[in-house]
Amino acid sequence: MLFKSIAIKPLLTEAQMAKRVTFCKKNFNRDWKTIAFSDSKYFVFTFSNGTRAIKAWVSKDERPVSYLANVKEQVHAYAAITYHG
Repeated sequence: MLFKSIAIKPLLTEAQMAKRVTFCKKNFNRDWKTIAFSDSKYFVFTFSNGTRAIKAWVSKDERPVSYLANVKEQVHAYAAITYHG
């Protein structure tokens, strides 16, 4: 294992910054009262190791089985914002 310094990089590349500036200049005088911005995000809930730790007292030769649906617990959140709030 090595102890190295962390590389510091910008959150946006130069090309991404240039595209954002172009968008801003192009839309500076737009009537934003008719525009809505929206987005959605899945929040998936898992345990620290990704599994559920289920334990039981059993005899030496016994192997308990626990059945778990192949579905993660999750929430799908939506959000939007307009000129009016």
